[in-house]
Amino acid sequence: MSEKVSHLFFVLDKLWMINPLYVYSLDWYRELFVSNVKKLNKEKDKIESEFKESLYESVSVSMFEKDRLILSLLICLKMMELDKMIEPSMSRLLISGGYKLESVTT
Repeated sequence: MSEKVSHLFFVLDKLWMINPLYVYSLDWYRELFVSNVKKLNKEKDKIESEFKESLYESVSVSMFEKDRLILSLLICLKMMELDKMIEPSMSRLLISGGYKLESVTT
């Protein structure tokens, strides 16, 4: 679970490439995670899924509507990569549309 949660932060960290307004601090992210853990203290098996939902809800509120689908896609692709359902190279291909991205990695 900790690996997935840490990778999700880096998904958020790259959102500034979509719009410079989309910048989220590690402190904010940590507080969001801690509050979810406290809320679901007895239900450890639900923490990961509830956190992903809470993260999406919290971030999407501050995004333009047109960019929310991109956020969903990025979160989904990262989870699929971590679950070995998709290769990172395929994820990059889907995001880039076939263009080679030198400085951007997922």
